[in-house]
Amino acid sequence: MAKTRVKLDIKGFRAYRRDPTVKAALDEQAQAWAMRANGAKRHRKAEYEAVPAADSEHGSVALVHNANIEALLDNNENNTLLHTM
Repeated sequence: MAKTRVKLDIKGFRAYRRDPTVKAALDEQAQAWAMRANGAKRHRKAEYEAVPAADSEHGSVALVHNANIEALLDNNENNTLLHTM
């Protein structure tokens, strides 16, 4: 069997990962994750929020973070973000 070499187009991958369609999908997933975290919180006033996708070194990234101190405490005590991922 002959070995086949594959050359990856890294610039192409990076451009694809920064495409507005991909960013929209990341935003949708981050929003869904924030909603799950807000549904699973144990501290009544805790709020988690999604941050819109932004370009990164390797493509793009969307985040979910603690929107207030109660969410920080909730996440520290219950690993809410990890459990709802």
